[in-house]
Amino acid sequence: MTNTNIGTTARTGIGMVAILAAFLVMGCASHDAVDNAETPAATPAQVEDSEREDVQVQFVGVWEGSLKVQGAEIDIAVKFLQDPTVAAAAVDLRSVATMDIPVQMAYGLPLTNVSATGNSAGAAIHFELVTSGPTLVADGEITADAAISGVFSQGGASGEFALTRVADLEAADLPAAGQTATGIETAASVEIDGGTLHGTLLMPETDAQAPLVIIVAGSGPTDRDGNSHILPGRNDSLKLLAEGLARAGIASLRYDKRGLGESVYEGLREEDLIFADFVNDLLSWVQWADTRGDLSNTYLAGHSEGGLIVLSALAADLDVGLGVDPRAARLARDTVSGVICIAAPGRVFDAVVLEQLERSLGPDSALFTSARQIFAAIRDGSTVPEVPQELASLFRPSVQPYLRSIVQFDPAVLAAATPQPLLVVNGVEDLQVPVSEAEALSAARPDARLVVIPGMNHVLKIVPPADLAANQRSYTDPSFGLSEELVNAVSEFVLGQ
Repeated sequence: MTNTNIGTTARTGIGMVAILAAFLVMGCASHDAVDNAETPAATPAQVEDSEREDVQVQFVGVWEGSLKVQGAEIDIAVKFLQDPTVAAAAVDLRSVATMDIPVQMAYGLPLTNVSATGNSAGAAIHFELVTSGPTLVADGEITADAAISGVFSQGGASGEFALTRVADLEAADLPAAGQTATGIETAASVEIDGGTLHGTLLMPETDAQAPLVIIVAGSGPTDRDGNSHILPGRNDSLKLLAEGLARAGIASLRYDKRGLGESVYEGLREEDLIFADFVNDLLSWVQWADTRGDLSNTYLAGHSEGGLIVLSALAADLDVGLGVDPRAARLARDTVSGVICIAAPGRVFDAVVLEQLERSLGPDSALFTSARQIFAAIRDGSTVPEVPQELASLFRPSVQPYLRSIVQFDPAVLAAATPQPLLVVNGVEDLQVPVSEAEALSAARPDARLVVIPGMNHVLKIVPPADLAANQRSYTDPSFGLSEELVNAVSEFVLGQ
């Protein structure tokens, strides 16, 4: 491996390709400002029992406050989507509460083990946040002024937190309008080397075996529901797809990829991640599905980069040097009944990204020239330690091993080598993956079914034609509806096999 210098500016930004969900790095004040050995107060001020009886809080809503440790203060927002006093009865515990950390551009981080002993002053509340490092564990209580305060610990650090309810939930905090789940939703998990992946199994209301669609999210910090943690709202595209399939009698499994959402565990490092890790994780879910007696045929549906993942999981004769588990891949080829690529690229990763950059930067721009040079160096096995600041989110050195691995997977070649029936779906209003990519992918498999949906964009929502502003809003505005034609196409493909 060699090093190549292209550009000299500092590396900054949020990654576009394979970001690991991180929490925060606590800053330390000077010794003059704080005694590092000082222990934060363990509990809020006590109140009389008679006063406590008068305080009642409504948990569900938006609570804002901060984390404080060693002189540093970080603003947070906690959204209680359910009342934690009854959370133990919730079907999907990850939906009890989420945390936003705006300074980290982290939104909708699921809180786990959320519980409260009551909703009056003095009641204890507990929650945890799983991160790529140690888990943050918080314990507090409701105060006499109807706030929440307490202490938290993360690894060897500890500090205080405080929260005050500021608003009711807004539409963007709730599931997208116009769709309701039909079926039974339960948590699912599978062990992988080094940690655990978490997902949601949605079963239709039927006593018979149901076909299963495993839904694989796209690139970047996109969770199992199709929402990005670096965007302020939500679109719930993959969750809505799962609900639409349930209404058609089809089960689905959607999951957080490693390093995202609940699938964050200690020891994860971005520089160690390669594309085959995501493929092997999917193969672990295929094996999980094969052990269940309530499921019949298994189908793989990948959105955007997820389409490349599902094709890679089934292609025969992959070079073992690429890192895909050959035994698990053989099992998948024997058990998977069909493949669905939704808004997926039909050409190699760097070709697609360079075309996007050419459109946005201009073919003669210095940044576009740098991007071409960086990709060429990465393909040749070199590391580029310094890249232009404007390109750091895509090419920072810690993500270059992932880029080096993903450019070795050609979706058209993989589609041609995949023996299962193939459905390719794309929207006319897709700003990221144009219809030409779907045409290239389906051309590699003349027997593939190609469905082009007017009005559908990259997050599977129906938007007005050529309305850039509306198209962009749909990524974070849940009022845009999911394409029913997409649900119908996938349902017909699965039920018709």
